[in-house]
Amino acid sequence: WARAEGDEDPTTLPADDFATFTALDRYISLAGIILWAATENKTKNSSLGAGEALLKLDTPDPVVERLSEAFKSILTPKRGPSKVAPQIWQISLNRKALPAVDRSVPSVKGDAARTLFNVNCSKIIWAVFDSGIDGSHPVFNDNDGQSRIVKSFDFSNIREIVSLDNDNPKTDEFKERLKNLLKAQLKNPITAKQATENLQELAEDAASDRPIEIKPTTEPKGGHGTHVAGIIGANSGKQANRRKVKTSFADGMCPDINFYDFRVLAKTLEDTEFAIIAALQYLRYLNDRHTYLTIHGANLSLSIPHDVRNFACGRTPICNECERLVESGVVVVAAAGNFGYQSFETKDGSYEGYTAFSITDPGNADGVVTVGATHRYKPHTYGVSFFSSRGPTGDGRLKPDLVAPGERIESCLPKGEWGELDGTSMAAPHVSGAAAMLMARYDELIGEPRRIKRILCESATDLGRERSFQGHGMLDVLRAFQSI
Repeated sequence: WARAEGDEDPTTLPADDFATFTALDRYISLAGIILWAATENKTKNSSLGAGEALLKLDTPDPVVERLSEAFKSILTPKRGPSKVAPQIWQISLNRKALPAVDRSVPSVKGDAARTLFNVNCSKIIWAVFDSGIDGSHPVFNDNDGQSRIVKSFDFSNIREIVSLDNDNPKTDEFKERLKNLLKAQLKNPITAKQATENLQELAEDAASDRPIEIKPTTEPKGGHGTHVAGIIGANSGKQANRRKVKTSFADGMCPDINFYDFRVLAKTLEDTEFAIIAALQYLRYLNDRHTYLTIHGANLSLSIPHDVRNFACGRTPICNECERLVESGVVVVAAAGNFGYQSFETKDGSYEGYTAFSITDPGNADGVVTVGATHRYKPHTYGVSFFSSRGPTGDGRLKPDLVAPGERIESCLPKGEWGELDGTSMAAPHVSGAAAMLMARYDELIGEPRRIKRILCESATDLGRERSFQGHGMLDVLRAFQSI
């Protein structure tokens, strides 16, 4: 708990500011609240929670007061002739760093295939539909220091602000959009006049079928998309800001691949689905402008629950749009979803268990490669991850198609950072990388997404698990190459 400059409420701290805290800052903040709450409750025989109790006190700040008491003896130099320096400079968890991509890529034999078959993906372009890629991260540079993020498009607000009636600033709808736009620009404030001009320009873009293009270095709204892109194509040779650990971060599946960044995660599920559909349509438009594929594949590490009351399974608008993209020659890889283990309420109380028929959209689409998750380097021992969604689909088709590493996968994050994430979202980019490698090595596979899917599925390694859990098995890139 701290007071941000200009913040009238001393008990709140903006989330963006808290995100900049170091591990030590976070530890001290949490330890202080727990320490104070325990002392306060014991002294006053109170059962209030820390946050609730903290709101009831005035200055002096109770957290600072309790922390200074607790740490005074070990942080303050002793007086007199034998005085010594403070005894504690930093508190951190003493553990060995485990860069999981260093294990997950070899687990699917991506490094072996890349070396043995001399794969160069510099002419392959992959679209990432996600929260956005931080193009300023050094791992997305090529060996000459140039960014491999070809273009970035922001579709996250398309339903709200890209409207043909924005050319009339007198309508109530326009005023509401203006208000929301000004609210969303807290970090980089703009005037009402500038916002009005921006909305009208967006309306003209919509009328002329022009997209919302942004600079690749624009900071994304979250770290998920950067993490996903790093699994596909991080280049560890440019890791200037790598945190200091004894082990170095390994390359992604295709360290020389190029990216299109489609930012589609919006405030609501409805807005997100609308944004994804618009972005998928625009990708097809980009490819249709030429006699060759501008973008060869798309990764959708996201999941939307199937709208069972309005659409048949695999026939929702987002699934249909993915099918059209596959028919146009683009490989589409989707996460199976993270609903494999759920909590249920019954008349006898709460019950937890594994769930069948839990594949989400767009993973329900027949033509996409739907990917479940497994352990990052011991898939035969631990099998399919507990959270990985199970098949079959609601209408009885076999899904997922295969599995790939998705537990504690370390990859890049915005602002030059690194971190671990779990989920089928981390498994899908391993398969995207494998598909890109196949097209880079064998030109005849470009524009043949169904053939690529068949190769990857038929060459997968059987983990000895149920088909509805593992699909065809664990991704095996080397075997896929050798099968051609």
